[in-house]
Amino acid sequence: MSMTESYLTILESSLDKKIDILDSVERLNVEQEKVLSAVTFDEAAFGHIVEQKAELIDRLNAMDEGFQLVYNNVKAELDGNKDRYASEIKRLQGKITQIMEKSSHLMAEEKRNKDRIEGKFASRRKEISSVKKNQQYAANYYKTMNKVTSEPVFMDKKK
Repeated sequence: MSMTESYLTILESSLDKKIDILDSVERLNVEQEKVLSAVTFDEAAFGHIVEQKAELIDRLNAMDEGFQLVYNNVKAELDGNKDRYASEIKRLQGKITQIMEKSSHLMAEEKRNKDRIEGKFASRRKEISSVKKNQQYAANYYKTMNKVTSEPVFMDKKK
């Protein structure tokens, strides 16, 4: 096996791993959507999902850098011998297309989940604001009631 063929095998393996990671991110997006759609918001579950997705995205970014380094090593050989490596190039292009489609789909899901979480946060802010206002009303009521004495205000004190 030549060095170029080894590089092509590495590139294909890297793309397969990327596809697996994107599938994992997609599963996490589905879980995240369930958490966001639930009646009661589970902050711990949401945070755990976000952490898992961040790890996967970091791995994807590292793989992208590695892919680019390997590709730079083999690019000149591939450009010079396109006919010789046509089937390998076609396979790689198919996997790259698959990755791009998955990435686009994930971006759309992320946008929907972002809109959901912003809605959850807005409703939580509204609830908190309502609780604060109710507490202020109650505090003002108690202050007012503490100022009221039990004696009638217009009582005639002459006898």
